[in-house]
Amino acid sequence: MQRAVALAYRTARRLRLLEVDAWRAARGEVMRLRPDLDEAEAGRRATAIIAWASNTHAAWFWSGVARCET
Repeated sequence: MQRAVALAYRTARRLRLLEVDAWRAARGEVMRLRPDLDEAEAGRRATAIIAWASNTHAAWFWSGVARCET
């Protein structure tokens, strides 16, 4: 499940979607894979997986993702 959720988030970000939309894509992937979970729990799991992937596999996770300019 971790790879699928991380890919959902990463793909959305590479398409230049907003962070919240990418998170929703990741949460949706959790819900697809675990239909027994409610939205809140799916959101918590998506957040945890995104945090894990962005730290553990940072180079891969963020490659091709545009940085926000401030």
